[in-house]
Amino acid sequence: MHDNNKTLQNSTNRVSDKVDSIEMYLAHAHSQVSELKREKNEIKSALNYVHVQAQSMRNNLIFSGIKEPKSETAEESKTVLRTFLVEKLKLAQDCVYGLQFEHIHRMGSYPGPNAAKPRGIVAEFTFYRDRETVRRSSSALKITGVYVNEQFPKEVADRRRALQPQLRSARRAGKRAWISFDTLYVGRVPVRPPTETSAAGGSRRDTA
Repeated sequence: MHDNNKTLQNSTNRVSDKVDSIEMYLAHAHSQVSELKREKNEIKSALNYVHVQAQSMRNNLIFSGIKEPKSETAEESKTVLRTFLVEKLKLAQDCVYGLQFEHIHRMGSYPGPNAAKPRGIVAEFTFYRDRETVRRSSSALKITGVYVNEQFPKEVADRRRALQPQLRSARRAGKRAWISFDTLYVGRVPVRPPTETSAAGGSRRDTA
């Protein structure tokens, strides 16, 4: 009986140790699950924020490279932009002066008369169709040093910028490629940025 009791006690101790180990594992797992849920909620909130920002910028275009007079007012920026649309984008004057804007302003604070380049002009169109009319006419600006781009939240703009080398490479190869919002499509197939490809493969060498 003594031997049996000793054996039983040993077995009980082993079971108790295993239970303690399992409880520690479950506590750790629970902590990890809680952390993952927190991260998921943060990512969801960030995505919602970016989505709201993108929607608020849907009717916006940024005009880069337009000369900036000293002490330009918001009303003068509007006149400068309308003149640009007529003279450089070759849009009919009646069409340009029929465009409706919510607001037009230069980006950031005035850098001074000796700045390397003028501040861009942000124009929020009242109607999306007017924005598209102007955007589609921007092909007339090739090799002029002036650019017309859609406005996106910083996160989306950074992602689009990272995709530019792949876009140019695909087009040089004769493939049909374009960027829609924050995704590159090559022959209708979505392509991830180099940083994402590297992360998926576990190595950064693929970005070279």
